[in-house]
Amino acid sequence: MRFISVQEADFDIAAEYEALREDNRRDGAVVFFTGLVREMNQGSAVSG
Repeated sequence: MRFISVQEADFDIAAEYEALREDNRRDGAVVFFTGLVREMNQGSAVSG
């Protein structure tokens, strides 16, 4: 299963993990990447 979500709202990573595990008991791994996006890049505003 591949799942990508880009969102502004907060979320509970533990709940997301449990939902993935519950739906995919045969998978060998669950991997998460979480990060923040900067508003500025070398002095210029980021848009898009």
